[in-house]
Amino acid sequence: MEIQQVQRRLYCIFWAYIIITTLLIAFFETVQPQLNLPLSAVDTFWIVAIMEMLTICAIPVAMKLTRFSFVKKRITDINSLQKVLMLRLVVLAGLMVINTLLHYLLHQTALGYLAIVLLLSLVFIYPSLSRCQNEYEQTQK
Repeated sequence: MEIQQVQRRLYCIFWAYIIITTLLIAFFETVQPQLNLPLSAVDTFWIVAIMEMLTICAIPVAMKLTRFSFVKKRITDINSLQKVLMLRLVVLAGLMVINTLLHYLLHQTALGYLAIVLLLSLVFIYPSLSRCQNEYEQTQK
């Protein structure tokens, strides 16, 4: 497998998550379904607190994922690099989708802000060809 194929796959995943999030926003902003979730204020508090902690912890870990020594040791070829970069992308983009969905379901603005922060953090891991090549070279040192 070539680095261009890895970049194309990551690129497709990157935009797929952004499109999914955009479709969720468009759906909830236009249809505005009246969902009565049987959650108490305590349940909502815990969901928001858990999502805040997950998001705050996941961003720096995902950004530095290829710099950890135990991850560097496992990146031996392009396939293993693809798995690591895909994991990083899926964690951040997946949290963005979950935070967006929960924002509309629970009507908690904090979750919306977390989704925006995750969208901004995705800019720093945009899967360009030069970034993929650079990360592969850094893990081979």
